[in-house]
Amino acid sequence: MSTKQKTPSGPANMKDAGYRFAKNGDDSKSIALYVYEQCPDFIDNAPDEIVNELVAGYALRFHENRGDKYFIRTDSVMVPCEPDTKGATVMNVHVAFGYTGQQFGKLKNEDPALHAIIKTVRDDFAGYKSDCMSSLKTRIRKIINGGKTRERGSNDDFIDALHKSLVNFDTRALNVKKRGDETADQLKFRVARDAFWKSYTGKNFEV
Repeated sequence: MSTKQKTPSGPANMKDAGYRFAKNGDDSKSIALYVYEQCPDFIDNAPDEIVNELVAGYALRFHENRGDKYFIRTDSVMVPCEPDTKGATVMNVHVAFGYTGQQFGKLKNEDPALHAIIKTVRDDFAGYKSDCMSSLKTRIRKIINGGKTRERGSNDDFIDALHKSLVNFDTRALNVKKRGDETADQLKFRVARDAFWKSYTGKNFEV
């Protein structure tokens, strides 16, 4: 079971939807400009402390969206329960990442049930964080380029096509997973994609 999560009211009509969408774009641009002014090298060489602060902010919003979930141990499994259940274990993004990498790894053998719950939260947040960071970088690039789309050079055709394919496969991995394809794992794909791109181009993969 989980605590009540934020459910913001939807647009009243299409005009309101347009207004909200435009406002969100303005807000995103202002935030991207702030980040860029604080760290002009953010795209290529963002300091760990700045990245960590941004990720902490992403985690706050992730928690607002997802809320807390509660589980009770029954034999060797953890099952959802009400928040006021005696002996309930609370789980959220902050709890999940309160474990160090080593502690989390040990749980796989010491407490598989708890490990599985924590892994779900950590994997979900990893995708959320990646999407947020990609969106922020896209906004900053538009600021750097003066709002213009980068023109393709004559030798960019293969790289552009390759990049587009990797972006499309990332989306496809998520969609087919939702349709029940157990062979699709977006997180694993992103790890492999990023390693390949780094090896092929010498740069970090950016959406």
